[in-house]
Amino acid sequence: MSIPASIEKLLHQDKIAFREVDESVDARDAGSVAKVLFFHCRDHELQVLIPADCLLDLVALNEASGNECQAFSAEATREIFAQHGIETIPAIPALTSFRTLVDENLLRMPVVHLQSGVPGKLLGLEKTEFRRLLGDTASAVVTVPLSKLVREGGNSSEDLDQIKAALHSRTRLKIQERLEQTLEIPPLPSSAQKIMDLRAQEDPDVDDLVRIVESDAPLAAKVVSYASSPFFGVGSGLKSVQEAIVRVLGFERVMNLALGLAMGQTLKLPSDAPQDELPFWEQSVICAALVDKLGRGLPADQRPEPGLAYLAGLLHNFGNLIVAHVFPEQFSLACRYIEASPHISHAAIERHLISVTREQLASSLMRSWKMPDSVCIALRYQEDADYEETHYQYANLLFVANRLIAQWHTGDMESHSVPASVYERLDLSREDAREIADKVFENVGELQATAQQLAK
Repeated sequence: MSIPASIEKLLHQDKIAFREVDESVDARDAGSVAKVLFFHCRDHELQVLIPADCLLDLVALNEASGNECQAFSAEATREIFAQHGIETIPAIPALTSFRTLVDENLLRMPVVHLQSGVPGKLLGLEKTEFRRLLGDTASAVVTVPLSKLVREGGNSSEDLDQIKAALHSRTRLKIQERLEQTLEIPPLPSSAQKIMDLRAQEDPDVDDLVRIVESDAPLAAKVVSYASSPFFGVGSGLKSVQEAIVRVLGFERVMNLALGLAMGQTLKLPSDAPQDELPFWEQSVICAALVDKLGRGLPADQRPEPGLAYLAGLLHNFGNLIVAHVFPEQFSLACRYIEASPHISHAAIERHLISVTREQLASSLMRSWKMPDSVCIALRYQEDADYEETHYQYANLLFVANRLIAQWHTGDMESHSVPASVYERLDLSREDAREIADKVFENVGELQATAQQLAK
């Protein structure tokens, strides 16, 4: 596929020498790829050119520009694509009328590769040609290399020490022995503890579960509301938890749903969030449904326990609530960082701002609450494509579900792709996973309506 004529014209008019490069070329040969990010400033728009393998330091950007910069929404960025008839945005200042700032780390690269306007193809420029392309564009150091932030996998046994170190350096809280005291988070709700005790019994009884759920009126209302969702096709005739169990959801699903909902009531939903992000309960409900369906599609010897896979999906973003509760100022800043650098994982951003990730926080807290190992591991390693140890199915299913949801929500298939190795480990084909996801997304309106009921 040829590069767009508009891009080629911009390069030729300044006699910029370049060569076309296949994006699949090894990174050591391709050199550094330039990323373009767009911002609203006080009285102008700003485009920032940075290395794609770096995190934009929003604080440094605000200082360098002398403005409080706000990232473009996904819709505003799509308008730029449409305006120029391109599918990727090259780091060419003349492409827009915006002011430009280039990160000095990009200027140090012997070869810079620009997006070409079409997927899969890059434009390679020698350092001198790239500087000529920039002209008198302003520069500053506004990024942090991801290599300083990303700890692939990691050992969960070290999480508590890292959390305590983060709390010690970021807050004035007294470090306690128990994690829930350390984080100043309320203990596990009594209804959740009773459900945990019921789960531990050899032959749990339906009537016991009904009594536990009904003793918590808000929880009972949400369980009945969930079962009444159009997603299950029963209608609005349900009037009791007993009916929700017997007629619709079944004992195991209600037990895990009630457990997840009870735990979700422990912390308030944050008032802030990155723009374009799905609401908390919407993420949770969609992820739980998708993980459940994907898990049932695995071979019998690979298949996780359905109830626990569903619970892991429901709780997958619980760490976000912990970050907002324990580090409120840093949480709001993290939201702005996520908006400013959508190509960077939230884990790298959280390590930059608070030294630990939401996954570490959630998993550690779940362990202190005596949650099943499979759920703790799923939450801890859901962002690790290489995790292949104990209970890997749960973590890998969350990894796949999170990315399929991101692809559906953003339309960005490339940034949220799933490595073939993950599908191979699960013995699940990419095509089957896509078909399962499409069926879930066909009913997403019903899941969203359910999520709105749960959020009340």
